[in-house]
Amino acid sequence: MLTRIKKGTNAAEQIEAGLWVREAGIELSEYIILGIGGNERSHAHALETARVLNAINPHFIRLRTFLPKINTLLLHQIRKGKFQMLTAHEVLKETRQIIEDLDVTSMIYSDHYTNYVNVSGRMPDDKKRMLQVIDRALDKDEREFRAVYVGTQ
Repeated sequence: MLTRIKKGTNAAEQIEAGLWVREAGIELSEYIILGIGGNERSHAHALETARVLNAINPHFIRLRTFLPKINTLLLHQIRKGKFQMLTAHEVLKETRQIIEDLDVTSMIYSDHYTNYVNVSGRMPDDKKRMLQVIDRALDKDEREFRAVYVGTQ
């Protein structure tokens, strides 16, 4: 995934850098882009994201939902049918899988305008409540959620 989105790093390097930051006594926030694997890589993205976060145990985990931006390769791939965006329910299922698989003491925030629901809380104490919030959102008709749109920034 990191190669596909041209992150310029890999999971092992992300873990090493995260551990260096933690060992230096610096607060660490890790930002996760939900849906960046598209339809075909969603499950693998969720599993690998949780694995990396578990290895780092950052102070904060901040969730953002992928929205394509103008003039980007991913938007071009979406328009050509080479990348399938996740639906609202699929993003929520990916979020649920990540949170379910987390074994951290991090604070989770998903209070960003790109997200479909706010599932903030401290792990592991609030895990059950956060999963319940996601499950309630999954019970809603998908048409109740905002449509996917192209970002301009």
